[in-house]
Amino acid sequence: HAATMVTAGVFLVARFSPLFEYAPAALSVVTVFGALTAFVAATIGMTQFDIKRVIAYSTMSQLGYMFFALGVSAYAAAMFHLMTHAFFKALLFLGAGSVIHAMSDEQDMRNMGGIKDKIPLTYALMWIGALALAGIPPFAGFYSKDIILEAAWADQSGVGFFAFWMGIAAAFMTAFYTWRLLFMTFHGAPRAKPDVMSHVHESPSIMVTPLVVLAIGALFSGYVFYGGFVGSAYKHHGEVHAAISEGMENARHAPASEHGGEEQMETAGDKDAEPEETEAMTGLQKLEVEAEEIKEEVSEIAEAVVEEGKENLKEIKQAGETARELLTSEIKGMEGAEKEGGRPSDPGLNLWSREFFWHKSIFVREHNDTIEAAHSVPLWVKYLPLFVGLLGIALAYHAYVRRPEIPARISASAGPVYRLFFNKWYFDQIYHAVFVRNALRLGKFFWKFGDKELIDGLGPDGIAWASRKAAGRLSRFQSGYVYQYAFVMMIALVAMVSWLVFRVEPIQISLSPGQKRVEKSTAESPVTVPSILELAPQNERPEEIQE
Repeated sequence: HAATMVTAGVFLVARFSPLFEYAPAALSVVTVFGALTAFVAATIGMTQFDIKRVIAYSTMSQLGYMFFALGVSAYAAAMFHLMTHAFFKALLFLGAGSVIHAMSDEQDMRNMGGIKDKIPLTYALMWIGALALAGIPPFAGFYSKDIILEAAWADQSGVGFFAFWMGIAAAFMTAFYTWRLLFMTFHGAPRAKPDVMSHVHESPSIMVTPLVVLAIGALFSGYVFYGGFVGSAYKHHGEVHAAISEGMENARHAPASEHGGEEQMETAGDKDAEPEETEAMTGLQKLEVEAEEIKEEVSEIAEAVVEEGKENLKEIKQAGETARELLTSEIKGMEGAEKEGGRPSDPGLNLWSREFFWHKSIFVREHNDTIEAAHSVPLWVKYLPLFVGLLGIALAYHAYVRRPEIPARISASAGPVYRLFFNKWYFDQIYHAVFVRNALRLGKFFWKFGDKELIDGLGPDGIAWASRKAAGRLSRFQSGYVYQYAFVMMIALVAMVSWLVFRVEPIQISLSPGQKRVEKSTAESPVTVPSILELAPQNERPEEIQE
């Protein structure tokens, strides 16, 4: 979960890079919040005692690294750290699970200690994860976290510098709380109950085997995938700039010589500094930018030499020739790659590069490639994360192994700051006061008035209430006595007969012999029917009629 699911947002932003690249304000917001997350979560991790909470807040801090990498357009660096982080953070979480299993479900590090000899394999594997998390070479975190910090510096913006220094501070705290976890868990005198210590044992192979697999990834994934994720787009990129820089230094410090005058210098600059003209091809835009940069740098060399009154053209010419040869090699390789369906035909092309690895999955605007610029940052920027990481490890060793009484004294002397970190910057309390409490009040209002009074009152409860009322009124007509039911039935029968009698109109009958015409006042035409006397038998007819 910590290694993959919670980092899904990083993948989402990276895939939306075409949108974010044209929203610089949004990128700045992402950078600031990512840097703050990396710093704040690291401060919280330093003060927690639950072994899983320490690793959980470490995950939050590493997410901050990924997001401020996205904010400075180093999308590939963020994805690289996402991948390497999955290995060493999953290793640490599963290692913590192995410790909890060995300690009879104990998670408080204050109740651990002195178990490194009882579970040596788990101890060694967690060391690998810790070294990767702290960014110690040659482990994976060294490659992925450092390129993020270098890209933040290479961004050369206010938010970039802010993210860089927040990341440096977080790197120090990361190393500190990681070794705090190791020293409190495995070193020192046992602090668990005797019956718990007597049952401490190494986890079974079914639990340890995944840790071994993850340890391999935590050790080698950074080195193996560095070139594809964040390496230089072109193999000779560094050589080109190194040649130019060397030519500049030599030209500035060389004495005036017989190489010619200002006119000759300009000719050399025009002829040798510019790479050979090559027909533009699809996919070569970055290479064209390289050529323009080299032209500008060589022009700067010439201007510097002229200003200082020096006319040494040998170094300038050599730098220009080197740049031209290297760029020509790159161009030929790219041409061969496109002609042969993407396969390089020249060793100058760097197949294992971001250009081929990412293809068009990530979009970065022109002149905004901070990863490429990160490869040329000053050396102190590259080595500072390693230095602060080693410093954090040394401080944790001094505080939790050599002088274990120091943490208690520091927490007592730095009371407000310690409580701020221990209480997670009071985010839980603020969140509860601002969101949870008001959400409960709003929910209670909607429950009492909206749900119970309005919806249920007019809906199911209202219909049920009306039905009960109607049934109560109708029940008054049912007493349960038979004579009352019979009386009602007789009344109903009389009413029905009366209705039929008074509803049917009378029939007029004539006593003339033969067929008798019976007419209803409402009939449209007369109907001929047999006379009633004709239907009677002869012997039953009245005497008057027989006569």
